[in-house]
Amino acid sequence: MPAGEREPSPIPDFVERLFDLPVERWIAWARLALSGIALSAVYFDVSSSSASAAGSRALLVAYLFYAATLVFATARLRFGPGLKYLVHGIDIAVSSALMYLTDGPTSPFYVFFVFISLAGALRWDWRGAIGSAALLAFVLVLLYLVDVNPPGPHENEAQDLSRAIVRGGFLMVSGALLAYVGGFQERSRLRFAKLAAWPAPGTGDDGLLAQTLAHAASVMRAPRVLVIWEEPDEPSRNVVLWSENNLQQSRERPELFGRLVGPAHGASAFIFEPTALGPTVSPTPQVIDPDLRRTFTIESAVTAPFRRDNCSGRVFMLDRQAWSDDDVPLIEIVASRIGVELQDYLLHKKLQATAAERERVKLGRDLHDGLLQGLAAATIQLKLASDKMPPAAQQQLKAVRTLLSDEAHRIRAFIDETRTLPTPVHGVVELSPELYKRIAGLREQWTCEIDVEIDPPVIVTSISVARDIRHILTEAVSNAVRHGRASRIRVTVCRLSDRLTVRIQDNGNGFDNLAGSYSTTELAAKHLGPLSLRTRVDDLSGKLFLTSSGEGTDIRIEVPA
Repeated sequence: MPAGEREPSPIPDFVERLFDLPVERWIAWARLALSGIALSAVYFDVSSSSASAAGSRALLVAYLFYAATLVFATARLRFGPGLKYLVHGIDIAVSSALMYLTDGPTSPFYVFFVFISLAGALRWDWRGAIGSAALLAFVLVLLYLVDVNPPGPHENEAQDLSRAIVRGGFLMVSGALLAYVGGFQERSRLRFAKLAAWPAPGTGDDGLLAQTLAHAASVMRAPRVLVIWEEPDEPSRNVVLWSENNLQQSRERPELFGRLVGPAHGASAFIFEPTALGPTVSPTPQVIDPDLRRTFTIESAVTAPFRRDNCSGRVFMLDRQAWSDDDVPLIEIVASRIGVELQDYLLHKKLQATAAERERVKLGRDLHDGLLQGLAAATIQLKLASDKMPPAAQQQLKAVRTLLSDEAHRIRAFIDETRTLPTPVHGVVELSPELYKRIAGLREQWTCEIDVEIDPPVIVTSISVARDIRHILTEAVSNAVRHGRASRIRVTVCRLSDRLTVRIQDNGNGFDNLAGSYSTTELAAKHLGPLSLRTRVDDLSGKLFLTSSGEGTDIRIEVPA
């Protein structure tokens, strides 16, 4: 909670129960009280003894009994729309008759018009307030035009006109204010209805974020939504900016934008408007990190944090012209719901990765117990058979045995990796030791020269990304030696901001039927290039660029860190 703001006091239970009563019952009790007070005032007024005064007393007595009947009726029945219109019309008719029987537009029974305006607003929100005020102002004008009671010796027509104008103007102004209250109430109901109609998660990361943030923006009526969050096992900060028909995502270094908001506001929801002051409004620009403000051009916002077991962050609703205090509890609800959606998505993603890793382990075991043993047996049989063959046939069989041995090396490397990697794929790891170990194994496996450069020397990334990069290097080196006949390979790995760039260059013969430079999209469209690498890069939401010629191949891969 922002500094200086006091926690709101809880509403007592008996007050809560009063708000649970139907509106029509409150109106019935108010009608009974108002008619009783008016009747008492008339009976105490001894100065009025004319026939019109007697008529107004009789009408008030009847109205009092009518009001009492409605009190009992509303306690036992729920009024439908038609009955509400009928009761409202009777109130207008009785009030107009009372004013007609007394002093016309200057009658003391004018207070009944105020009661009717309030009742209309309570029943039908802003429509009832505007409609009732307009109808009552029209009745007031008619009463003035009828002029049933001419002015007394100390009054004149101008004074009556002045009072009629003032009272008519009061009806319209109060009707406008009541319409605002009614509209505000209706807007609150619609907002909560939208919250209740929160959409089901979409498919994939983009689907989830796009649908969730679009609905959140609709609830808050915000042109842009910014969500920044962190995961305990990831060395980066996720940044997502939604605007209409546009979703921008990135992974940034964890120290970017600092703590997002000032220390005193880290756990609270608040409105940010540098030109405004108030208990829930931040008066200073320093409350939101200056770099964050500049990067996303934040001029006004309402923001709230969220914290779940596997992610925590903050939601910013941006660019609405004005915010009100009722937006603060609403953004807290919206931020909490966004946090729940992110938590569910990350859990689903983790379960998918764990299931995939188990399948890899199972596949490795099946390969070891089946295919690898079969290759070993075939190699032995070929060796025994070649001893009985002429020298020329022995050379051919030796080439076949070498080919089978190379494939067995590749399969065994895959099996060893499935055994050494832990089943959980979450967490972080330093990339350099993992890559140096893998390159050493590849040098021994393919008997070729492989140079490695890692910049910066210490790169921390998630276990899943490190595993995929090891696979990418294994596949790229294998392709370079087996298909391109490369004898020298250079591997460069560098990190820039939120992305890792892996570059593999060789001195081989290049890819068959490929000459020139190609992007991932072009390779996929033409069904060319290394399918395994393209698939793995796509799974990482990365990009692949390939240059092939008779002098070698240059593969550059960019993936999120």
